[in-house]
Amino acid sequence: MVAGNTSIASQMKDKLKQVDLEVSNYQIGGTDVDQPISFDEVIERAKKFPQQVNNENGRPVPKIMSIIDYKTLPSPKPPNFIDIQKSKSVLDQYYNKRKEILDMINKINFIRKNPDYFENPDDNKLRQFLTQLNDSLNKISENASKCVNDVKKCDFIDVVTPENINLPRRKQIDHIVVSPIISQNPNIIDLTHLLKP
Repeated sequence: MVAGNTSIASQMKDKLKQVDLEVSNYQIGGTDVDQPISFDEVIERAKKFPQQVNNENGRPVPKIMSIIDYKTLPSPKPPNFIDIQKSKSVLDQYYNKRKEILDMINKINFIRKNPDYFENPDDNKLRQFLTQLNDSLNKISENASKCVNDVKKCDFIDVVTPENINLPRRKQIDHIVVSPIISQNPNIIDLTHLLKP
């Protein structure tokens, strides 16, 4: 921009008139220490600054730069093999328990919607089971998140799982009454004689 022709500077100046622009200026060295106000003054200062500091009277300021290897910075130690393996096992446990709990929640919801299919379903008890299972899901999610963020926080947990819950038994049907269908169509085979009385 500095080395460009006047048309570019003019175009930029026109553009800057249409917007608000806030510029912070920081200068070390040089003899011209007046604060530039206009766009033209900023450009002119940038053009003349290298020549100002490139002589003894231009108040040059020496800078020292050193390059060091990234490994010089203190970095946390990576997790060891045992921690990594444990985290995998813990997350597997979380996944399996979560799957079992979701399956049990579906069963309980089905029982509550169809109580006539089951023997003495207790809706209050079923609601308690749902509360316990949802609490377990929240605990699993919370611990899984901690485990993913930090393998040192991967721990096996004890939560309410389906094996701790006894659901009402489904009603058994003693017998099925089958009415034989007599058809005059020779293509239909009558198999009613195979049914046990």
